[in-house]
Amino acid sequence: MVKLLLEELRDDEDENRKVFPLHDAVEKRQLKVLKSIIKRGYAVVDQVNESNQTCLELAIETNFVEGVSFLLSMKHWERAFRRRFKPSTELDPHPQSPMQMLIIKMPQMAKAVFDKCVIHMGKQTHHNYELLDDVYYVPDLDMEDCKADMCELNPKIRS
Repeated sequence: MVKLLLEELRDDEDENRKVFPLHDAVEKRQLKVLKSIIKRGYAVVDQVNESNQTCLELAIETNFVEGVSFLLSMKHWERAFRRRFKPSTELDPHPQSPMQMLIIKMPQMAKAVFDKCVIHMGKQTHHNYELLDDVYYVPDLDMEDCKADMCELNPKIRS
């Protein structure tokens, strides 16, 4: 049934459609469906939904670890992981990149991404700074919200 619906969707050339099969698979935590959609090319991983999120960002936000792991294991994982312009909104005054979201919500996955961004070729090492050098802004925190040792050292947070 899913395959039949996706075949119909692939034949639909309307770029403004409001159907996001990857996002739906992530929201419903359907890893098999997510894999099938990508494997068969029914949708692209960097497509954004009406909330301006990629399926990877949605998977991180909803703590869908298996989905994040799968999306990061793909050959072209960087397409979904790149930082895109996201305007500040009332609901999201400090939009975050996928890397920033991973650091906060899934630090173990962030480490895996850091490892993927450092490539050793013989005696040479290549760093993918597009993803590694991601400026991270931490809004002012109350001390009771701060659980890291770093809060003790950072005068901006302490004040």
